Amino acid sequence: MAMPLHDVLERRFGVDEEEFAAALVEFADRAGPLAVTDIRPADYFADAQQATLAKLGASLRPLRPNDLGPVAGLAAAHAELVKHSVSVAIVAKRLGVDPSRVRQRIYARSLYAFKPRGAWLVPAFQLARRKLVPGLDRVVAELSPMLHPVAVSRWFTTPNVDLVLGDQAVSPMQWLSSGGPPDLVASLAGNIDQR
Repeated sequence: MAMPLHDVLERRFGVDEEEFAAALVEFADRAGPLAVTDIRPADYFADAQQATLAKLGASLRPLRPNDLGPVAGLAAAHAELVKHSVSVAIVAKRLGVDPSRVRQRIYARSLYAFKPRGAWLVPAFQLARRKLVPGLDRVVAELSPMLHPVAVSRWFTTPNVDLVLGDQAVSPMQWLSSGGPPDLVASLAGNIDQR
């Protein structure tokens, strides 16, 4: 019988599942979002070793992003989000305000930010040149603080069947950027974790 993951992590490595997940995310942040998929296994084996592995049924083809499991996929998506986010200082500079004003917005939940390693990061999709996307403050206020940053990012940037411009479903960010009423998006945001 296989030992449960939490027992393996605790007994063999002296960490709990949360510490392990944090270490995995930190690795993905440092290595790059899809560094695992850039590895070519064949580069690590001599021809004879490759032939033997092939006879045993092993595949030596590089991983594709779709080959990642759910944990590695989440780590890769989190690393990608970190890569496409900016610091409070950069947001402040782009908006022409003091960094303390940006932090006030974060704490007031009118600007979405997350802390991957102790410092706030603001996903860049919320910025429209030198201002914030209109209506963003109403939507962010409705988001559950328990949502994972990747879930928030995906929700904001994925077309939603309830938001239609012309005859095409658009993402909440596209809706807001086009001047669509923020109240509809805000009501959807309040229900993200209930689906």
